Amino acid sequence: MKYIPTILAIAASTAGLHAQSATEALSSTEPEAIALPSTVVTGTLWESELERTTASVTVIDQARLATNGTQHFEDIVNAIPNLTWTGGSSRPRYIQIRGIGENSQFEGETPDSAVRFLIDDLDLTGLGTVGNLFDVQQVEVLRGPQAGAFGANAAGGVIRIVTNEPTPYWTGQVEGTVGEDSLVAGGLAVGGPIIESDPEKLTFRLALHQLNQDGFRDNQFLGKDDTNERDEFTSRFKLRWVANDDWQWDGTLLYANVDNGYDEFSLGNTGFDTYSDEPGRDRQETLASSIRGTWSGLNDVSITTITSYTDTDSLYSFDADWADPTTDGNYDGFISTDRNRDVFSEEIRID
Repeated sequence: MKYIPTILAIAASTAGLHAQSATEALSSTEPEAIALPSTVVTGTLWESELERTTASVTVIDQARLATNGTQHFEDIVNAIPNLTWTGGSSRPRYIQIRGIGENSQFEGETPDSAVRFLIDDLDLTGLGTVGNLFDVQQVEVLRGPQAGAFGANAAGGVIRIVTNEPTPYWTGQVEGTVGEDSLVAGGLAVGGPIIESDPEKLTFRLALHQLNQDGFRDNQFLGKDDTNERDEFTSRFKLRWVANDDWQWDGTLLYANVDNGYDEFSLGNTGFDTYSDEPGRDRQETLASSIRGTWSGLNDVSITTITSYTDTDSLYSFDADWADPTTDGNYDGFISTDRNRDVFSEEIRID
């Protein structure tokens, strides 16, 4: 009996050693914590991490865009809370956030554009047809009034498409898509240093994308299946020049040519069948450029200048009677609106 305490003490110490060894073995096999990259919101006046942004923001990054196979801003509208668009055009042009925004092309029906639509530093408010998402870094949607930072055109919110920046190393991507309804699309993006001996000095990024599709409508009157077609070409060129330790200049050039059909409605709401004798068109040709200069010559002080210009020609037309007037009455209507929009802006900011 007198040996029992000694035996129990030895057993307890042995169990403790085994437990310590098991703990050490377990701790040695635990993987190191991985720090996830922060999501940076660029649509506000100052870039900030998503969790530090005071506005109600949705950010869809490049990985999510690629996973879902999205090709246009239209493809993600339904995934963003409080964001809607009026289906009166071939692509989202009349956009509302929390019910505030344009409903159609008709002046006076709604207030001026209240949702600002940006691609990088280019103002394409009311011209969202060119919202191609190839070679895009992320899409940001800021809900609620942003007029204090962006003016009256942001009373409902801001949508910003942020494209990939030039890099001091060579990179790029190639994309091809084949789908139903004769869908054929392809994209090419490439970027890298222009001066190999000093790769940070001058860099560029070029992206090209073409999409063609017949459109999910069959015009029974004309016997055609492509009156609601899509023919969309988008190109972007970005150039970055690091002039010295104090100055950095970023230039952007965008050209887009969209020539889509618009034939979606019928008097009898016959689904994918239309009976228009004069199908409409939804065309938009845009040439836009911007240059951003950033000076950081003082500690905790920076000066930013952004100059941008956008020139857009658009044609929007549709068969206003949605039918063949020879068989559906004597009324014959066709509405066509041809517009030219020039937008120039200059911003100087001291932070």
